[in-house]
Amino acid sequence: MLQQMLDKRRTGRRRGCSMESSRSSRGAENEEILRVLERAARDDAFIAQLTCSGSQVLRDFDLTAEAKAALLSGDVAWLERHLGKLTKRQRTWLDCRLQQEIW
Repeated sequence: MLQQMLDKRRTGRRRGCSMESSRSSRGAENEEILRVLERAARDDAFIAQLTCSGSQVLRDFDLTAEAKAALLSGDVAWLERHLGKLTKRQRTWLDCRLQQEIW
């Protein structure tokens, strides 16, 4: 039993998933988050859509509920924990969101 646990740990397998596949799915989600942020940085109409109907707009992106919540609430800390330090350009939507008095 102990040997099986050690083998799983060495290969990175846990609950049927490999750490590599988990990393790649996080990487794919991070790319999706960056797509949202980059589009918002260049498209004022997209910012308006995020403001008025953000949940509906984000359905077109492959994001977890946590990522959607972070984007829609302007949770810079969550996003930077997952993506690293954001550039001023990438923060365009987040800064707009944080200035809004819509809660």
